[in-house]
Amino acid sequence: FQNMGIRLPSGASAYLRSSPANPTGRYSLDLSEPSQYAVATRLVFVCHWESAVAKAARLPDVSQHGGRLGLRNVTLNRNKQVVTDSFTLPGDGYVGEGMLHADYSTPLIGRFRGKQPTLEPHQVIALEYLFGDGELGATERDRVDALRLMSSRFLVDAGQAKLIMRKITSQRCRADVYCALHARAVDFGAPWVGRPTPPKDAPGVLHDVGLNDSQIGMLGEILGLPVILDFRGVHVGPWNRFHLDLRMADHRVVCSFLVSMNAAEQACNLEGIVFHNTNNHDRKPVGNWVPPATWAKAKDIPAMGILQCGYVMHQKVTDKELNAMKDARGKFARVEVGWVSNK
Repeated sequence: FQNMGIRLPSGASAYLRSSPANPTGRYSLDLSEPSQYAVATRLVFVCHWESAVAKAARLPDVSQHGGRLGLRNVTLNRNKQVVTDSFTLPGDGYVGEGMLHADYSTPLIGRFRGKQPTLEPHQVIALEYLFGDGELGATERDRVDALRLMSSRFLVDAGQAKLIMRKITSQRCRADVYCALHARAVDFGAPWVGRPTPPKDAPGVLHDVGLNDSQIGMLGEILGLPVILDFRGVHVGPWNRFHLDLRMADHRVVCSFLVSMNAAEQACNLEGIVFHNTNNHDRKPVGNWVPPATWAKAKDIPAMGILQCGYVMHQKVTDKELNAMKDARGKFARVEVGWVSNK
């Protein structure tokens, strides 16, 4: 629009850049602006609609507060909001007051698994050109937004995502494209989030396109820890340290995984465990404590407390033993997160 000499009303670009068909990403919206309020309204509607679809399909629930609701980390005028099935926006349906900050992670992740990518090789090249040196007269942010708007029309695999994302120079733009493409992925698990463990296991997209630790951490906030966690390589440092807020349903899923694998794997153990049985870090942590076996089921984990721990391999295991461990971890990921295990 700028190149065409068209001046948009204040706040209108947020509406034009949003995609209800693929809403996964981070949002900061001024509810006093009608166009931005419309984006927020549409986001809440999509949240409830996708939740209903995910429940009907009995997809795994890795949402932040349960209910298979895609909205996460919601604050309204700096006040944290717990998103439930009855969540609505304040206002008169046209405008409201204050700022809404929120992340969205689709609960329908995995619905395209096993399908074939719909991008042909020449189309991948065209998308590479979109972020290449071609003089298209648009900023990289504009190109990212264009890709997000188009992304609901195609499916990708991890290899194609790597080719596209390596052309992007901005860290934040890379993270935004990861959100858009991961939601349209036909493969999951290690091809996207696998940690580099030379010489055998190649890194997944998350660790192979130049994203720094800050951006990977931000993607964990947006998408949820279970979505970016490499379940099969959970022992690989430096990403094997965990800070789990048990108020969060998705953190309880990860906690149940760690407890389950700790019981099943003789060569692996939780270490450096610190548990605060309240959410106040100033309180003295519980001493000489290990998570009880009942925590192997997420529903039996208390909805209160902070668990800090590491997951390590205490002794050398054979390749056969390690592969068996990875297969068991992959089975957990299929059941709890809906991923296809990458062997």
